[in-house]
Amino acid sequence: MENMIFNRNKINRLKEITKPKIGWFATNTPEEIIIAAGLHPFRITGEMAKGAGRDVDFMGRNVCSYARSCLDEGMSGIYDFVDGFIFSNPCDARIRIYDYWRLHLNPNYHFFLDMPKKIDKASKMYFRMQIHKMISSIE
Repeated sequence: MENMIFNRNKINRLKEITKPKIGWFATNTPEEIIIAAGLHPFRITGEMAKGAGRDVDFMGRNVCSYARSCLDEGMSGIYDFVDGFIFSNPCDARIRIYDYWRLHLNPNYHFFLDMPKKIDKASKMYFRMQIHKMISSIE
């Protein structure tokens, strides 16, 4: 119960912030770019999920609880006040979150940051291109 009160307070504090708010899902999201654009970043945690089962309808039970909880939060309307979302691909489940969120929740702004999985010259160039795309999409 105490955790639920803390999370509700966190959401209420976010609503009071006058800057446009951008939610993100993966720890590899470059918050510095969001902040430099004059936006307020915050992490989607899945902690406010109601567990109504709609997430299972879309993703199935074999997907991690974090991904399902994030989807449940979005489907519950908890983040309806948010201006946009940035998604990344640390796992397949988060790619699916992006698909469902984009298609079924239709946020005002969404961006998918495709992170390379290995480190070599080509992946560094690809990552640089992805960062430039993210910056252009936020501006």
